Amino acid sequence: MNHGNPNYQKLHYHRKRISHAYLGTKVLNDLLFEKDLYQKYVCYNLCLPKKDGSYFNLNALIITPYVLYLIVVVHVENELNFNTIGKFTYTNNGETITVPNPLSDANIQIEHLHQFLEQHGLPPIPLHPIVTFTHPKVMLNFDRNFDDMVHIKYLLKRITALRSIYQKRFYQIDQLEHLANQLKNQHRAKNYNLIDKHHIPAHDIRNGVWCLKCKLEMMHRKHGYWKCKACNNRSDSAHIKALHEYQLLYRTAITNKEARHFLQVESAKVVTSLFTSLNIKQSGTAKTSSYHLDTLSQ
Repeated sequence: MNHGNPNYQKLHYHRKRISHAYLGTKVLNDLLFEKDLYQKYVCYNLCLPKKDGSYFNLNALIITPYVLYLIVVVHVENELNFNTIGKFTYTNNGETITVPNPLSDANIQIEHLHQFLEQHGLPPIPLHPIVTFTHPKVMLNFDRNFDDMVHIKYLLKRITALRSIYQKRFYQIDQLEHLANQLKNQHRAKNYNLIDKHHIPAHDIRNGVWCLKCKLEMMHRKHGYWKCKACNNRSDSAHIKALHEYQLLYRTAITNKEARHFLQVESAKVVTSLFTSLNIKQSGTAKTSSYHLDTLSQ
């Protein structure tokens, strides 16, 4: 998408939020990976069903035999102030922005998780929310002490302190594994059509195969390879990344005609040859044939 497109800034902001969530989760995972918090499982970015058919989301869930820790990850580098009405304020480009207290949101998710356990016949167990701030440059200004809102460097210290409170064992190890599997099996990935969600017209999407080296121009198909006019980079497989991008933008199935349009290749035989070399699942015959990009290797 061209930078001057009206949707560009909106999508850029959306991508930034997703990127911050990913970075925050990665910091948390790096911390927990080698730490022995007694027997535990850790689940990230769960999207679980509610009784009414909608879904609720959990950043991270540390599953132990004694308590489930619901971890809310906040990855921002701003100076955060906690005000008297229970909300956070921070300054962005000179503007003061107010956002809800993430601990309040965590308590709502706790209620949903309680209902989930009951609905699926899982034994009750204490649920404890903790908000952790993962950006190394974040500054926290609280007018009073909040034990369950901590910088990432103090998270393990907080969990260690809570061990003296949660001493009763509610789950045996086989039950713990069953709970983890239930959460995994009930999880539903957030799949949605980006084009439809943000009402992006087809002519705003720049079709073609991006150069994997300079990432400035689209590559052109030559005799058995792709070539970039800008940097003269050659590639035999640049179309694979482009097809993954098609799957993210549109859908998992693509026809020869759609592939020619998206990859900017004129020859149907060339596209057929590309798909044959990829060895992916195909359905239909002749003009109705579709290739299933979800079976395409990275």
